[in-house]
Amino acid sequence: ATFQALTEDYPELPEPHNNLAVIWAKRGSYDKARIELQAALAINPDYAIAHENLGDVYSRLAGTEFEQATTLRAATAAPATRSLRRVSEVMSLVPLRG
Repeated sequence: ATFQALTEDYPELPEPHNNLAVIWAKRGSYDKARIELQAALAINPDYAIAHENLGDVYSRLAGTEFEQATTLRAATAAPATRSLRRVSEVMSLVPLRG
């Protein structure tokens, strides 16, 4: 609630959007995190941490899609599992930062 209020009270600051995105991502709400990070980058396109966090969120979204593909298409589980493993490796390299 605090970071949401900060995004409304100080719309010129990208940091509250980034911090709110980290909270959303930790809760598994990656689409909401993506939206907040895109808002941060619209305010400051040179905000490196937001770029890193957006990359991590995209990796997590990709991982979720690969998991769903594996579940839905058992016949293609091996290729999806390889891709999921690669995404998981990338996700472990860059933690979200506030």
